[in-house]
Amino acid sequence: MFRGPITVLLLRLGAVALVYACTRLLFAWLNADHFPEVPWASHLGGLRFDASAIAWTNALWVIVYLIDPAPQRSWLRKLHLVLFLLPNAVALFFQFVDLEYFPFSLKRSTADFLSILTAGDDTRSLAPAFIKDYWYIVLLYLVAVAFLCWSFVKSRSRERKVDNWSWRIGWRAVAVVGIVIASRGGVQLIPLQPLDAARYGGANVLPVTLNTPFTMLMSWGKPTLADVHYMSDDEAERYWPVHHLYKDTAKVERPNVVVIILESFSAQYSARLSGGPGYMPFLDSLMGVSLNMTRAYANGRRSIDGIPAILASIPELMNEAFITSPYASRPFTSLASVLGPEGYHTSFFHGGRNGTMGFDGFVRSAGFDRYVGLNEYTGDADDMDGHWGVRDRPFLQFHARSLNEEDQPFLSVVFTLSSHHPYELPAEEMA
Repeated sequence: MFRGPITVLLLRLGAVALVYACTRLLFAWLNADHFPEVPWASHLGGLRFDASAIAWTNALWVIVYLIDPAPQRSWLRKLHLVLFLLPNAVALFFQFVDLEYFPFSLKRSTADFLSILTAGDDTRSLAPAFIKDYWYIVLLYLVAVAFLCWSFVKSRSRERKVDNWSWRIGWRAVAVVGIVIASRGGVQLIPLQPLDAARYGGANVLPVTLNTPFTMLMSWGKPTLADVHYMSDDEAERYWPVHHLYKDTAKVERPNVVVIILESFSAQYSARLSGGPGYMPFLDSLMGVSLNMTRAYANGRRSIDGIPAILASIPELMNEAFITSPYASRPFTSLASVLGPEGYHTSFFHGGRNGTMGFDGFVRSAGFDRYVGLNEYTGDADDMDGHWGVRDRPFLQFHARSLNEEDQPFLSVVFTLSSHHPYELPAEEMA
């Protein structure tokens, strides 16, 4: 059989990956009321998040292993075992806790869970009761840790000393590259984010696709919003009582809805809004025969802030974008989540590269049925702008053709990109 340092490395990290995969299956089974149907795409896609979490939690042991893969001294062997077992035991502790904690939080635990555990003496005083009530979780956790310990010791039989200097350098280089790629979740431009889990099976099974060590690592050190309390609910009701005066007598209509989001535009570009020459004559003509809101205020300064503000009414509330924040994996209401249950087919079109600014992950998490980006574009290579993706003119025409084939009623959002610096126009389109 295969022997050598790479084999040992793969066997040990593979054992951790196996435990992660098994806990995902167990998570879906124990929480079947919340996830009645879990597609296999969720389990397969979750392997990327597992690889990232495993790479980060085992980074210290991997570094030591690269220095001395087959220690001869007893204390060094014990050090290797401790550096491998301790981080994985801690990571799996939170993974197993979430098996039964999820029904209470309805999300994968994030770094703020540590502050909950360490606040006051509740954890220490309640631990015996938790162990009694969830003894089977404790038992499975101990079995998992014991399995990792056994697999670590068992894999020593695969050790083999490598004398050739080129092989010594080669296997270490392969290991470093593999760990770096795994930590990023792949070779894509932006490292894996919790919101990307919505690509595999949709937002409804996002917690199944994720794993708790990953969500805790990704939220570690990230800013959170202050929990403010201005007054009691009774006092707020006295000042601002809610009166429902409507009667549901209107005829239900389901018109098609198209939202056009313009990149890097403002009221100054509109002749109707600014009184100047204008650069958007067609949209200006629509304003003349439409309900036109002239009092508009910015809810963000960047594209990554604008999309959640427009589609989910989530303005820029903190220094970090919502899409990359710890709150992104929590349930929220959007245009798609409201219109989808009403029979609407929902889609989001953007001519940029798939994965740019996490738009595709956000769109899936927001409940959209389809994300159509550069990967799905069927036009010519000449339609690319050389920087961001597909130029607006061909992409908007592609969007229009797609809507002609869309089942009705539909909600479709298109986000342009040609007006984002740097930008280039073909000679035939220059004025």
